[in-house]
Amino acid sequence: MSAEVLSFQVSPRLAEILGEGYSSTELALKELVDNAWDADSTEVRITVPAPMTSDPIVISDNGSGMKTGEMRQEYFMVARDRRLSKGEKTAKFGRKVKGRKGIGKFAGLMLADSMELQTTAGGNTSTIKIRRTDILAHQGDFENFPVTHTTEPADVNAHGTTVSLSDFHQQLQFPNADKLREHLIREYGKADKFVIYVNDLALTYNDIPGEKFEHTVALPSGGTATVRVTIAEGKRKLPQKGLVVRINGKTCGKANFFGLEDDEILPRKLIERCIGEIEIESNDENLVTADWGGLIESNLDTVALTEVIPDFLRRDLEKARTVEVSTAKARYQKLLNQRLEKLPAFRRDFARRRLARVFEMFFHENEERFEAIIGVVLDTFDKDEYWVIIDKLSNARDSHVGDLAETLIEFGLVDTGIIGRQARARIAVLEELQALINDDSTREDTIHRILESNMWIFEFAGRLISSNEAIKTVVEKYLDGEYQGDRASKRPDLLAAGIFSGRHLIVELKRPSLFINRDHERQALEYKDDLQPQLQKIEILIIGKGRDPGIDPRNERDGIEVLSYTELISQARSRHEWLIRDLSKEQ
Repeated sequence: MSAEVLSFQVSPRLAEILGEGYSSTELALKELVDNAWDADSTEVRITVPAPMTSDPIVISDNGSGMKTGEMRQEYFMVARDRRLSKGEKTAKFGRKVKGRKGIGKFAGLMLADSMELQTTAGGNTSTIKIRRTDILAHQGDFENFPVTHTTEPADVNAHGTTVSLSDFHQQLQFPNADKLREHLIREYGKADKFVIYVNDLALTYNDIPGEKFEHTVALPSGGTATVRVTIAEGKRKLPQKGLVVRINGKTCGKANFFGLEDDEILPRKLIERCIGEIEIESNDENLVTADWGGLIESNLDTVALTEVIPDFLRRDLEKARTVEVSTAKARYQKLLNQRLEKLPAFRRDFARRRLARVFEMFFHENEERFEAIIGVVLDTFDKDEYWVIIDKLSNARDSHVGDLAETLIEFGLVDTGIIGRQARARIAVLEELQALINDDSTREDTIHRILESNMWIFEFAGRLISSNEAIKTVVEKYLDGEYQGDRASKRPDLLAAGIFSGRHLIVELKRPSLFINRDHERQALEYKDDLQPQLQKIEILIIGKGRDPGIDPRNERDGIEVLSYTELISQARSRHEWLIRDLSKEQ
């Protein structure tokens, strides 16, 4: 074995990119998997030990590895873009190269203090060990930092790289094996000739969060097909959509929905959340085309699969949607009941039925967007135009079927149109409010009256229960207690009480031309102290021209948010513009 001291050579791009980090420990580990991809590996094995142990995190691949000369010339060139010398594609499999910044090699040091790299190629195994604390303590330039590099003989046919990370940084969250699987399946779920194991378990579509289903099909040829389906949660980025077919372990053609994409009942967005695989065990040589581009349509096994798989998928999707819609309804039921009680009795039942359709259309949206949708939709039930069409529907039931069909079509258009117009009307309100904000002469009480009547502008999903003089009476009635404190004459501008989230919001409004300072924050905290015994989860929102330039936002107290009126309006506008766009897609 021979040993020598090497040092890093620094590219001019280093200063530009060394400050870039990773948003999670799992993504830092993924960077090391990307390196294995670029090395034309077909197998990567990752060991993530239990937290609070001294065992290392190990990432091992069977890629091309690095020869001794490559180690000196390429690995030790920091911030080198490997595409400049080796091109956009890998040498063996022609994969699109992922490493571009030349710092992926340091991803391990983002997680752990100690990193050992062992790489084998060309009949030699090279090993280097680097400690992050030693790099930080080094007094000279980075290119003069010494790294011990050892070389020893190896089997001439051996190749691959292993990275071991130890002395994990305690201030970081230890990598979670399940989260790592989720990140990796999104990136490499459809990759051919690239198998990843995490703690000895190969990645599969089951690593994607969502409802799981499995079916077995007996084929006419005597073989079997196992259909594994995942209906992914929400709007997750999927590695591919549809089902991929594998025959005796080999991929055949592209993923598809077996005709389900033409279903006129199931929403397209729901269908596209379906992902999975069909594993076929068969000795029928006439099942697949010569180029493995797809199944032969006239083959009896293919006919059998195309007959049953759409039914499997349809039932699976309906089951998944039923569960998700029910969950969404339960989460928002209290809010809906309170809003529905305000409607006339003869409109209430129909409103409930219409909201059921809204849940099916938008249940996958995040909480903020869903709250905006509920607010806009419920407001439409106050529109007389809506009930004119409902009356026509009732009359059409006793007339010709063509009249009924025409009225149903008209109702659908009006239904969507009213919701869209309601959203556009709110955007118009936001435009007028922005004009007032831009006018330095606008008074605080003017803005107060507008926002008091348009609480939908706030992200907080609640209802206005008090403002200024009336707060004492309302709080006593709402909380069944007395408003205590010697500041009874100085009350918050707005108080929104939580409906289903258990949160409450104190809103302090300042002049549009006034910056928010620490005195304003202290005043709001005093209001919170008065209400804390009755309302446990209180957040504070202070709105003005923005945060005082002399206040560092990193020192902001928890539970206090400072916004400019422009930011508040921009957020509300984005929610409603999104709703209009989404409604347009549904038509």
